[in-house]
Amino acid sequence: MSSRREECGKTEAPGASKPCELQGKEGRGNRALLPGADRVIDAIDKEMLGFLKEQLRSTWVYDFTSALRTPIHYRRWLRNGCPHPPSGFVKRRILREYAKRFPADVFVETGTYRGGTLSALRHDFPELHSIELNPEFAARARRIFKSDPHITIHEGDSAVVLEKVLAQIKGKSAIFWLDGHYFSKVPQFVEDESPIAGELEHIRNSDVEPLVILIDDVREFDGTRGYFTLEGLKEEMETIRKDRQFYVLDDIIRWHV
Repeated sequence: MSSRREECGKTEAPGASKPCELQGKEGRGNRALLPGADRVIDAIDKEMLGFLKEQLRSTWVYDFTSALRTPIHYRRWLRNGCPHPPSGFVKRRILREYAKRFPADVFVETGTYRGGTLSALRHDFPELHSIELNPEFAARARRIFKSDPHITIHEGDSAVVLEKVLAQIKGKSAIFWLDGHYFSKVPQFVEDESPIAGELEHIRNSDVEPLVILIDDVREFDGTRGYFTLEGLKEEMETIRKDRQFYVLDDIIRWHV
């Protein structure tokens, strides 16, 4: 049986425009009358998609789609040999597993970004706090979670702001997800890329019980730009508690009983 393309070719009159050519002349030709129209339309599409995601991130729609997508991404990751670094879907699944294994009063995150982690875990903890350095991202997160009174967004450098957050949850148990480092897609507001030294100091000096500390992006810990070496980080975390395991798995530094 001939292909559809071949069948169309048999019936075309000599010199007749093919459907794709006609569409190109009408579509691209009209856009050519407005220089830069392609970029404008793409920008509008991107902005509308971003707005839609923002509106849905703290709703049952997000919960439903995430419940469908996360297992798919996780199985694909396993099937591909667990490539590094794992996707956000995989890391959020890992965090939810820790929430089940170590029931805690509070979830504390540094590095809110687009709010994906908060959205995934907002039903797993009675109280969630997230610190975001970038004012734009912090404002967006407040809009997203305005209907979630148990979620609080804090703006500022987590190496400083975390002290205030810990004072607010004094006497409670917490799981920490430390992911507040600078990355190339956003402006850099601080000198060091990583706030990890200040974050750990505040945890050590607080009256909060750290059941679990998880630190993202182990590949960055090379002893430069505010990062410890892994050996230096292990020594630092031993000053918080000595009776804890310290190990690395799936791009995440893990510290717990």
